This record gives sequence, C-alpha cells and structure tokens, in this order.
Amino acid sequence: MTAPREHRRMRFGWLLEAGVLLVFASPILWALSAAAGLPPAITATFMWLTVALVVVVLASMTALPFLTRSHRRGWGAYATGAGRSGDAVYLGSDPGLATDLHRFPTYPFDAGEGGEVTDVLRTTSGDVSIATFTYRRAGARGWRSLAGAADTFQIVLAELPVALPYLAVRAAAELGNALPAGTGVRLEYGEFNRRYRIATYDGSSVARKYAVDVLTPRTAQRLLSVEPKDITIYGRYVVCTGHFPGPPRTAVRLLESYGAVLAELVDRIPGHVYATYGGMVERPRGLLDL
Repeated sequence: MTAPREHRRMRFGWLLEAGVLLVFASPILWALSAAAGLPPAITATFMWLTVALVVVVLASMTALPFLTRSHRRGWGAYATGAGRSGDAVYLGSDPGLATDLHRFPTYPFDAGEGGEVTDVLRTTSGDVSIATFTYRRAGARGWRSLAGAADTFQIVLAELPVALPYLAVRAAAELGNALPAGTGVRLEYGEFNRRYRIATYDGSSVARKYAVDVLTPRTAQRLLSVEPKDITIYGRYVVCTGHFPGPPRTAVRLLESYGAVLAELVDRIPGHVYATYGGMVERPRGLLDL
C-alpha cells in the first residue's frame, strides 16, 4: 500500500488567526508611516495591505463552515453505508477512546481539557487492531473557537497487546528537535536519523535499549517508506499524528497506509520487549531542544 497524497491546504484556523493579527498591525504601521513622513507609496502600501488582509480574513471565515459542512455530509452518507469499502467498522463517536487518550503524552492530547473522538474507522491489519478518527480538542477560546479547524486533528492509532513505556519517533522536519530532556536516541541508520528524532521516557541505558529493540531494522526501513509523521508509543496505544481531517475517502487512505505502517511496527516488536518492558507505563520528563 502507498502513502496517501498529503493535503497541502493551509488550516483555515491558523490563517484566520494570522490574518486577524496582521489586520490589527497594518493600521498601526500605516499611521506610523504617515506620522514619520514616509513616501506616499509606502503609506499606500500599508493601506492596501490592510484592505487585502480584511478580505482574506472574511473569505476564510466564510469558507470554513462550507468546508466543514461538506465533510459532515460526507461522513453522514458514509454512516448510512454509501461509499463504504473494505471491512472497516464505522462509529460516529467513541467517548471511551477519548477518555483513554486524555493526557496521552503527545500533541494534541497533552494540551487542553480533553477532547471529542468522532468519525472512527476501525479494522484489523494482520492481528493488530487499527483505527483512524477525528479528534477535536475541548476548551477552544476566542478566534480559535470561531475557526475550529485549528483545534481539529486526524489521528491514526494501533493497539498494543501489552502496555509499554513512552517512546516517541518525531518527524524532524515538522516539529523541530524538541524532545524530552536527556532522552534522545540515535540508530545506526543515517537516513533515519536525518528524518526522525527518537525520544524515550528517560536517559537511562535501559530506556535507550528499549528504543533500539522496538525500532528494528525492518521497522526503520518501513518508516522511511512513508512521509515522516510523529509516532508515539505509550500504554496500550501507538498513535500517529500530523494529518489533516477530511472526508471519508481521506480517512480510508490513511487507514490503509499509515494504519498499515503502525500495524507492522506493532507486529515486529520482539516478544522479549513485551516480557521486559510490559506494564512499565513511564511518561517522559521535561522538554529540551536537542
């Protein structure tokens, strides 16, 4: 299976927030340029920039509800059986999963006041249970609540047979090098180290061995076959984040691609890892830019 083509559209929520800030800043710059006696061309530039940004903000506010309603219509049709394929089971919501993932140690679960899990697709890949769903954070405020896309995420998840400690595989290009303090691990694969950053629950030799044992050579090669996304192991779940929400066909493609990757990761974890580290639900401590 191949990875889905990535969504290149900007999140309207962040566009709206940036636009609002610039709309308020532009008149100030316009007034300062006039007061400082700058050439009329510069003052006019600030004036038209303000007008253009107002138009962009209004367009974003208008387009977002239509986009959201379009996705909701798609999921509504999917719930009735239209457009379904394969053996994935659809759930409109899953409060139990939302409770399980509350304060899961990766963004967006580790921030805010919990959230809502909706539009869940569940299936199995081999013997591993996998799912993808939309996660909407609770507690949005101000412009974020108006532009809800900023707090809505598409998540891919696989279930582990035994609870394991924290292990994060971060996409280096997306979120920089922020890792829990003193926990960075490097594998013996240069390309993997360039594309990913690895962190364990602490900096001990036991934790580092745990990371190396989980990320076997075959697993590392499989992760290199798809566009890097953040993957976090903790407790009974392996969670992949960094995807945009979309209509049912987008979720199905994610389940078939990144869901399969997570299932292979789980399936390739050696038995001695579960025997040695099973039940050690250790969380990371602190953050440090490595």
